Amino acid sequence: MSKVIHCYAISIERINSEEILKLKLHIGAKILHVSQQIEDVRIWAEVDSDVAEEVRHFEVFMTGQEIPQDIGIERRYLGTAISDGGLYVLHIYERHEVPHEQNS
Repeated sequence: MSKVIHCYAISIERINSEEILKLKLHIGAKILHVSQQIEDVRIWAEVDSDVAEEVRHFEVFMTGQEIPQDIGIERRYLGTAISDGGLYVLHIYERHEVPHEQNS
């Protein structure tokens, strides 16, 4: 097992599109920090580089923007990034589907 910190960039253009962002991270990656760097929002994660990657889903909301209360969706706040000299304040969440409980 070899732990290393990787940085994942999200371009501002993708954030403005209000889409669910998909990033490939190594399975079990631990999100450490979110911040603005140069032109992009970046997510730093501690990963085991020996394991396979998986797709994880992220959403970005601007201050004052409504955060949907979707049934079956859980969001975990990761951090806030301030871009363009404070013009945009972006709040990054990881999005998970909550498994439905099955009745026996």
